[in-house]
Amino acid sequence: MSTTGRGLSRRDLATWVRFTSGLSALIQALDCRLRDESGLSVDDFGVLRAVWAAPKTGIPMSELAGELSFSVSRLTHVIQRMEAKGWVQRRTLDEDKRVKMVSLTAKGEQIFGDAWPSHAEAIRELFLDQLTNDDRTSIENTFSRIRKNLRRNG
Repeated sequence: MSTTGRGLSRRDLATWVRFTSGLSALIQALDCRLRDESGLSVDDFGVLRAVWAAPKTGIPMSELAGELSFSVSRLTHVIQRMEAKGWVQRRTLDEDKRVKMVSLTAKGEQIFGDAWPSHAEAIRELFLDQLTNDDRTSIENTFSRIRKNLRRNG
């Protein structure tokens, strides 16, 4: 199969399929292990990690959505569920009532802290241990370029 214009060659398609199927399988394996060991989903953990890494004053919802590549409505749903569990809290900025800040509660910090060691081990075992130093450099460089391009064009 040859291509014309900006179509995909067989190699292009094979590269894309290997990437998407490999990433999906990795995320599914991490999600299953995380759920078994801590009861958290990969999405829950990602939100807790991003809020944990933010300043103690919190992170704006819009910034958090961008960091996680979540739509605002998806993030709002996740945050509402986490608020109901007592893991996060939202507050409005005094100086700009439109900005909602999210921060971890003590319970959220405990949940994150309890889940992190085994999740880190799963990331190492299922992903990092499979990479050479050159692989890591290539992945870091490639995805930095992809994110820049998406931010510039998206």
